[in-house]
Amino acid sequence: MTSRLMSKMNLRFNPERRFRITNSEIAKFAPISVYNSYESLVNESSVRYRLDKLLNPSDGVIDGDAVKDMIFPTDGTEFTKFDIFISHSHNDRHAAEALAKYLRSIGREPFLDNYVWSSADDLLKEIDERWCKTDDGKYYDYNKRNFSTSHVHTMLSMAILEMIARCESFIFIDSYESLDYSEFKETGVSTLSPWLYQELQYVRMLSTVQQPIIEQREFSDIRDSLKIKYGAELTDFTELTATNIYRLFSKRRII
Repeated sequence: MTSRLMSKMNLRFNPERRFRITNSEIAKFAPISVYNSYESLVNESSVRYRLDKLLNPSDGVIDGDAVKDMIFPTDGTEFTKFDIFISHSHNDRHAAEALAKYLRSIGREPFLDNYVWSSADDLLKEIDERWCKTDDGKYYDYNKRNFSTSHVHTMLSMAILEMIARCESFIFIDSYESLDYSEFKETGVSTLSPWLYQELQYVRMLSTVQQPIIEQREFSDIRDSLKIKYGAELTDFTELTATNIYRLFSKRRII
């Protein structure tokens, strides 16, 4: 990775602060509830109003940088405050909320993507409705849909990379939702989520710093149909527990 790109991303990531934690450990110090409410930073009405303008450019060319910065923002004082990136399966969102609340209670600012960014799926649908229909307007054009998907997923991919780079620490929630242990003895642990695979690969990339940025891929996380597994190497991640998390993360402890 070039020094210019590192500077642009405001690289704060510390390779020695890669952690993994299970739901059962989180439950020991932060009760997990489906009724957990975590404050969202997204103003959907404002986003929709500004997005409508961006998706109707006078010259017919959408400003991808502007769309990315609005839907998946990483700049500004409200975003540079984050110091811990929490990587988790969507099905573990309640555990992620509980962990994030606990980390905030001890003086940290965790990043949860779905509480800071708008939905990539919603953005894609907006673009597809306006730009990806067949000539008669009845159906979606397959090739146009593939092209729009590659654009939106690239925007999200780059935003994820930027946020991981800006956060000092990375915590991965290790569960049967995020990882597949069925072939652990033969091939090791893997994940069926392309997004979790990507986040783990970004962490590896940032840990070596000098390695080139990995190629962007088109991802589709529809698990009921296509399933593709990726290796998920976590053996060098520090295991977080209810016993050590306060010592490792608290900003309020007395030295």
